[in-house]
Amino acid sequence: MTSPRKKNDHTVFVSFRGTDTRFNFTDHLFGALQRKRIFTFRDDTNLQKGNSIASDLIQAIEGSQVFIVVFSKNYASSTWCLRELAYILNCSVLYGKRVLPVFYDVDLSEVRKQSGGYGESFNYHGKRFQDHSNMVQRRRETLQLVGNISGWDLRDKPHHAELENIIEHINILGCKFPSRTKDLVEINYDVFVSFRGPDTRFNFTDHFCAALQRRGINAFRDDTKLKKGEFIAPGLFRAIEASQVYIVVFSKNYASSTWCLRELEYILHCSKKHGKHVLPVFYDVDPSEVQKQSGGYGDALSKHGLNMV
Repeated sequence: MTSPRKKNDHTVFVSFRGTDTRFNFTDHLFGALQRKRIFTFRDDTNLQKGNSIASDLIQAIEGSQVFIVVFSKNYASSTWCLRELAYILNCSVLYGKRVLPVFYDVDLSEVRKQSGGYGESFNYHGKRFQDHSNMVQRRRETLQLVGNISGWDLRDKPHHAELENIIEHINILGCKFPSRTKDLVEINYDVFVSFRGPDTRFNFTDHFCAALQRRGINAFRDDTKLKKGEFIAPGLFRAIEASQVYIVVFSKNYASSTWCLRELEYILHCSKKHGKHVLPVFYDVDPSEVQKQSGGYGDALSKHGLNMV
């Protein structure tokens, strides 16, 4: 007799706004996953009677290998959806699990920039939780990070075909789950290059990485080595930990990126912990601006405020 699955043992966790997609796309997605025997958790059917919703969801998130986030018009209006998304992101960062965003009936830019209906939702949250502004800002940053992951835009597309693409992608990922630990060990880089993409991707950084490659130096740059569907953080954190030298390309807009600053913070952590070298390059910025946080760097850090502490 086959032993029953534990309640927190799932392959896929689906995060969605029930009133938006429960009886249309999410229902079809769940059915397609079930037909392919991909064990899936959806919070409106899998909760055990008498259990706290928070407890069951947390266990389900921790026990899942892939997270599908269905962004719909009213997703951001739900404080619960935002909390759920924050925990999904946390598990993705800690354990290197995949997050697959689906943009159901909402423009990608609304999710990434919190504009339109998403902007209105956050204006409401800001007023409602005015004594917890840092929490609201963290929710914004979470939404921005997940929204920037490569996913599926369903607007003006036949849902059936896109469902097949999603299922196929999950099946491909499923083949790699058992060897996850092995994958982590095999990642090895000589140099990790930290840079602000819009500033230097197609000029200095591109030339620099090419020069390293010609010398047989294996360098990681975050816009070329990450796999589709993988949240940017796990790939970067593993690459940072596995690299021997860190090159930080300070450019005009480096400090305006919260992600660059988080990346830099982790670089310094690994440098201090393992005695690795950090080599700064000042591309088109005065070193004193970086050292004293003056000029454009001072302005950028002022905008971040306490959220970067």
